Amino acid sequence: MSNSYVLWTQTATLVIDSQSSTAEGANLAQFLKNLTTPQPLTVYVTHGHPDHFFGLAALASAFPSLTIYVADPQIKADMITTAKTNPGATPDVVSFDYADQVQVYRASTLNVVDVPLEIRVGFVDTEADIESVIADPASSRLFTGDVMYWQAHMYVDIPSSAPLAPASTSEEGVRRE
Repeated sequence: MSNSYVLWTQTATLVIDSQSSTAEGANLAQFLKNLTTPQPLTVYVTHGHPDHFFGLAALASAFPSLTIYVADPQIKADMITTAKTNPGATPDVVSFDYADQVQVYRASTLNVVDVPLEIRVGFVDTEADIESVIADPASSRLFTGDVMYWQAHMYVDIPSSAPLAPASTSEEGVRRE
């Protein structure tokens, strides 16, 4: 299990990292379909490790107009290599067209959920060669991927038998799954 952050407003939804498997990506897609937020849906991948992007194929299947961003060409290259070489990659992960579907977002500010989010890239002493984070200065939120990793991943484990909690009734929000 891995983390995804879901930020939504009345006009759009942003998912930061897409889970570590097709099954988890499908669960995330179902959660997103339960939100009352309209499209478009954007996914931002913090780095090219499987626990952050192996759910993309399931999300793209559920949301054909999905936009996928990374902050650096090396992150995209890492995703392509990892999908083809990781022994845990399922056929849909291997066959997903990362080269065509994943876009390198070169701006330092991302405005997909009606608030300017800052993108920062290039951290040292993390578990990947290149990682990125998204910050929301207005609310003092930091969405870290694995930049905060130090010999243990930061996540809250939900037992596999437990269903995801229903979406908040709030019109806007941030929910960490």
